[in-house]
Amino acid sequence: MKKYILLFTALFCFSCGNNQKKTENKGKAEVVNEDKQLNITFLLDLSDRIEPTKYPNSPEHYQRDIALIDEFVSIFKSNMKEGGVLKMRGKMRVLFNPVPKDPAINQIAQKLDINTSIMKNAEKKRLYNSIQEDYNENLSAIYEKTLKTKDYIGSDIWRFFKNDVKDLAIDNNPIYRNILVVITDGYIYHEDTKFKEGNRMSYILPQTAKSLGLTKSDWKEKIDKMDFGLIAPRKDLDNLEVLMLEINPSKNASPYEEDILNEVLSKWLSEMGVKKFKIYKTDIPQTTKKHIENFMKG
Repeated sequence: MKKYILLFTALFCFSCGNNQKKTENKGKAEVVNEDKQLNITFLLDLSDRIEPTKYPNSPEHYQRDIALIDEFVSIFKSNMKEGGVLKMRGKMRVLFNPVPKDPAINQIAQKLDINTSIMKNAEKKRLYNSIQEDYNENLSAIYEKTLKTKDYIGSDIWRFFKNDVKDLAIDNNPIYRNILVVITDGYIYHEDTKFKEGNRMSYILPQTAKSLGLTKSDWKEKIDKMDFGLIAPRKDLDNLEVLMLEINPSKNASPYEEDILNEVLSKWLSEMGVKKFKIYKTDIPQTTKKHIENFMKG
């Protein structure tokens, strides 16, 4: 599996610019907000969405996940270089909710928890030289183990925002730019988190829009009238940026499913106080690369 992941990552990878303010270096990522340190959190969805036999794709979904995270790692490394490796205080981590049952996966994830603010200079130098290779290798191992055991734990995204996002994805020190990258097909659901309050829910499934009659061009009017959406469990996320990637509407759902998912997720994030967010469907690697690059420019 590793050789295919590395091959795809190589095709997907883009270089980081040596100067954030120069535009003549075409094809290189520009990272703005150079006065800010990056605090990046990846919330992975280890559900059966990554199962190739059930949801085949080219590249496969797990390969896409690894490659798009590599884009952020590349930007993180560029930020280290631009700000000075020894001055770096950036953070980056991979999280799951719920925690995988396999202790080996959790041990691997610990290797992906980076906090340069507590590192010595020699450690920062070693990190700079090995960060992309290490991240790719360990992410590959996580997906490989999950696919082998087929223990698809899913992702309780709603409960993560309710209980954990403030503690695990936000550093209130003003030097940090807090960024949460949620990798999901767009359907917010976990078997342990299912409840409703009127037309607000803790979940949205492929059949939800159809069951509410949201199958025609007046879907937006109906959503507004019935106040349909996800329950907002908090309103204090003004210091968090959210990027949702790999949204993949079900082919058997409403013909307006992509628009409906975007509307519901956007309203949910806005109601929780998130001021900057983007939601993008799964796409060709070059398009996803551009979305990430634009988001990280500030």
